Amino acid sequence: YYSEANMELLKSMLEFAASTYNTTVLNLLLLISFVAFLEIMFIVFIGYVGIILGYKSNQNKMLKTLIISFALYLITQALTLGLIYIFGLFNSKDKGCGWIAAYNLLHLNQINLDIYDVSSGLSQSDFFFSAFGESVFLLYKMLKEKLPVKFLSHTEKYICNRIRSSDCGILLYYYKHGAHFTMYRKIDLDKYQFINAVYGRKIVLTPEEFMKKYTILHIGTIIYM
Repeated sequence: YYSEANMELLKSMLEFAASTYNTTVLNLLLLISFVAFLEIMFIVFIGYVGIILGYKSNQNKMLKTLIISFALYLITQALTLGLIYIFGLFNSKDKGCGWIAAYNLLHLNQINLDIYDVSSGLSQSDFFFSAFGESVFLLYKMLKEKLPVKFLSHTEKYICNRIRSSDCGILLYYYKHGAHFTMYRKIDLDKYQFINAVYGRKIVLTPEEFMKKYTILHIGTIIYM
């Protein structure tokens, strides 16, 4: 089992699986370990609860234990799938909106990086944040190295106030199709242009008008100057 040929085969299989999911072998192993840990915790929880509730009955204790345990198993697995589905809705990585917003902000401030350099820089995200799409933290880290940016994650009211106190930045907001990054810049005293909030459409609104029209959650994150 521990021959050199088997170890090389295992390594090749892991590398293939990692490349399929656009991650590293280490991240893939961390994911497998995390899921295995959750499943073990679920099994222990289901076993104890099933036994406790089942043996409270005066008749058919074993049968009721099995029924309750199986029902709890279905519930926990449904919750797991539901969480995966919800996280999938907020995956911004496939849209590319994060690195597009970063590219636009850099060029607005006369930093002319190649578009490939910006996108590849964001692809080096760590596992836990990349699992949820393009990492807003990695985006901030990359921009911080080149621009005097600040970071805020808060409710809609605070986000709008901070946008008004800045000249430009990147807004991460949540709409009906998931999470989305848009670069904004100040046009006049009250109006801001939100670039690529809707691809191909020029959007000029106040921060409050934008949040009211395009967001479904009254929270957001901004990287601003």
